[in-house]
Amino acid sequence: MRALGNNGQVADAASAVLGLFGALRGSDNAVAMGELAEELKEMPFDRLTMHVDRGADLNLKLTSLEFVSPVTRLTGSGTIQHQKGVSIVNQPLHVELQLAGKDHMAVLLGKLYLLGDQKDDKGYSLMSSPFVVGGTPSKPDSSQLWKIVGSAAAKVAAGMLFR
Repeated sequence: MRALGNNGQVADAASAVLGLFGALRGSDNAVAMGELAEELKEMPFDRLTMHVDRGADLNLKLTSLEFVSPVTRLTGSGTIQHQKGVSIVNQPLHVELQLAGKDHMAVLLGKLYLLGDQKDDKGYSLMSSPFVVGGTPSKPDSSQLWKIVGSAAAKVAAGMLFR
C-alpha cells in the first residue's frame, strides 16, 4: 500500500537528514524517524478488508477499511465523492485513518512520541492522532500524516540540538 508514502520526496529527505544526524549524534529518535518514513513509503500488508456502499447520490461510502500486517494496522472510513463524467480514480477522496503498530512499528512510533495510551481490539498501539488522506484514489494526498510526523521529528531534532 503506497497511499501514505505519496509525499515520498519529503519523507525521503527528512529520513535521510534525520537518519544521518541521528547516527552522528547517536540519537535513536532521529534514526527512528528515518525508519518510519521508509516503513510508510510502501506498507506491505497481509489482509485488506473494505466495506463500500454506493448512495443514491452515487457517492461511495467506505464504511470500514482495514489494512493489516504483523506490525502495522491502518483502519478508517470515508468517501469517494461522485463527479459526473469523471473516472472513479480521479474523484475526490476523503478517508479518516488511524495508524497503529506492534513490535518494531510501535517502537518507532513511540520513539517519535506519536503513540497514545490506547491499544486497539487486536493489540496494536494506536497513534495518538488520526489523520485524513485526501486527493483522489489515483493520487492520494497523505500530507496531513506527514505534518504530524514532521512536527514530531522537529521536536525530536530540537531536543537533540539543545542537549
